[in-house]
Amino acid sequence: MVVIPNEILRAQLASGRLSHAYIFDAKDPTKAKEVALAFAEALLDPNSRGLDLSASGDLMMVSPAGKVIPIDQIREIKRYFLSRPIRGDYKLVIIEQAEKMQQEASNALLKTLEEMPRYGKLILLIQGAEKLLPTIRSRCQILRIQGESEAIDELDEDEVLDFMDRLLMGDLLVLYEKRKWLDEVKSKAGNFYLHVLNYLAEIHFSVTTGRITSPRIEHLTEGRRIDQRALEHGIEVAARIEAHLPVNINFLLSTEELALQLQGIIRKS
Repeated sequence: MVVIPNEILRAQLASGRLSHAYIFDAKDPTKAKEVALAFAEALLDPNSRGLDLSASGDLMMVSPAGKVIPIDQIREIKRYFLSRPIRGDYKLVIIEQAEKMQQEASNALLKTLEEMPRYGKLILLIQGAEKLLPTIRSRCQILRIQGESEAIDELDEDEVLDFMDRLLMGDLLVLYEKRKWLDEVKSKAGNFYLHVLNYLAEIHFSVTTGRITSPRIEHLTEGRRIDQRALEHGIEVAARIEAHLPVNINFLLSTEELALQLQGIIRKS
């Protein structure tokens, strides 16, 4: 049985609520590729038959031709998706070092994303999602992939997301009610912000594409209005905090800053 080293992907595979396109943002490209190939195996060989993915015809790997990914390689992806899967329900394309796409290639990929068939899935591997066009980012679910060198203590994801839901609904009392928990979380700040960023990115993806990727997102957004611009600014704030964690910024003060930014982003319609 394939073990997917990412909780969001595991949940989506289990529920069948898959995004059509993902961005795996990782400081460690090797780890991002490892997660992508594990996802490919679970997606394309769900019954663990020992399928040779490279020879299956349903997986296409794209890597830079020299220093860049030219437009011809991206056009090939569109042609690849014209035919239906050979063995299963999906065809998957994995683009390595996606930051090396030329401008024309990026524009061609955007068109491909807009016209992808239901059976098509795409993964972009990159170090820094901000290097991609905003229009590409908005059409993909962004997942931050943790590398081996970043390994830290486990943290209860549900507890983090329950905390975030209350903030997003405008409940600042959670900061005081969960103060003891936040003090404990300080030692796991990297993992905390990994969950926060992935969750906010999942909400943003659902808002911009109309695709609901999990029961939690469905429950959170049903009958409610989301301030997209404020959400995007909240993601920027969370990403800035996460980037500065290695220089020992004040975790509690930074989390309070994020809480104020996120307060009431989601309101009843």
